[in-house]
Amino acid sequence: MKLVFICNYGQNRSPTAARLAEEIGEEFCLGVKTSYMGLFPIDTKKNELKKRQVLKEADRIFIMTEDMRAIVISRYNSFSDKIICLNVEDEYDIHGLAGSKMREMLERDLRLKLIPYINNREY
Repeated sequence: MKLVFICNYGQNRSPTAARLAEEIGEEFCLGVKTSYMGLFPIDTKKNELKKRQVLKEADRIFIMTEDMRAIVISRYNSFSDKIICLNVEDEYDIHGLAGSKMREMLERDLRLKLIPYINNREY
């Protein structure tokens, strides 16, 4: 199962979700491959084409907030049938003063939301 995670800048939520998805996959003895990306800043045309290929090959595309759906669909010309919104707002500053606590909160939130999707063998 190939999963792609998208957040605004590819720095906090999506890399954390990708790591957790692989861990959850291991827990359920499932072959889970992940990648992640940020929507901003818009990359070079060559890199945007690479991102489009990654999305094309994905079984599921996880976005963090609903407003990302229209951006992904318009920028990469579709994939609407693969997109799942996790509803995880950009409120976790895992690199700030309260970083370790924020990381724990983000991981707990993501884990609860990811388990039903990853443990669903009907991909």
